[in-house]
Amino acid sequence: MKYLFLGDSITEGFNVKVFLPEYDIDNLGVSGDSTLETLALIETIDFSKNYDRIFLSIGTNDLARKRSVNEVAENIVKIVLLLRSKSPNSKIFVNSIFPTRENSPRPIKIIIQLNVTLLSKSYTYNFNFINSFHRFIDNETQLKEEFTEDGLHLTNLAYEEWADELRNYLD
Repeated sequence: MKYLFLGDSITEGFNVKVFLPEYDIDNLGVSGDSTLETLALIETIDFSKNYDRIFLSIGTNDLARKRSVNEVAENIVKIVLLLRSKSPNSKIFVNSIFPTRENSPRPIKIIIQLNVTLLSKSYTYNFNFINSFHRFIDNETQLKEEFTEDGLHLTNLAYEEWADELRNYLD
């Protein structure tokens, strides 16, 4: 099976060769990308590789750019629909937005609202929603301290956790 990962710096930093070496994954995560850049990136991807599954993890940079929950969710739906048109045989998975730790441009309450909205959209638009948010939070609903050094990006320990979660959807 062939897999495609799309997303921002959190995805780009996910060394799939280290954390998921048993899978054939193209990781096209791009640091700084928001949903708008991901929409543009999709137009440049060679879908003749026949990806069996496509995983999307995007949206945190949209929040930092002051886009509303509804705008981000609608852009993610646009991405899903575009992916479906470019790669109709691929199963599409949207990962929940990761929690942050004391990251004021990306408040936890807004991330939770966005994840709830994405879950709802997953039923309306028939895509798979991976709600991994709960695996990454502490008792204060913040990104676990050992999972980040800057309040946003993930540590290797967090990537191990994400890899463990994704194996449920890769197999």
